[in-house]
Amino acid sequence: RYPAHIHRTTRSFDIQKHWKASECRSFLLFAALPLMNDYLSPAHVCHLASLVEGIYILLSDRITLAQMSRAELVIKTFVENFTDNLFE
Repeated sequence: RYPAHIHRTTRSFDIQKHWKASECRSFLLFAALPLMNDYLSPAHVCHLASLVEGIYILLSDRITLAQMSRAELVIKTFVENFTDNLFE
């Protein structure tokens, strides 16, 4: 279930190309990891988790310098490992 503060949950995957940006955000932040956990290898789930964490931090209303550094680290790690994890 999505958190109560999420007003637009994702619609069916059949119409994914018509999702609004808020639906994509909700899926990434709250549904992607639990759903993909059953379909991806642990390495791929970990890789996805780094993207989710970085985006979650950057979407916060207030960000400390430590959080900004953490977001930068996990997103850089995601990008650097993208092609490596793609073909595992």
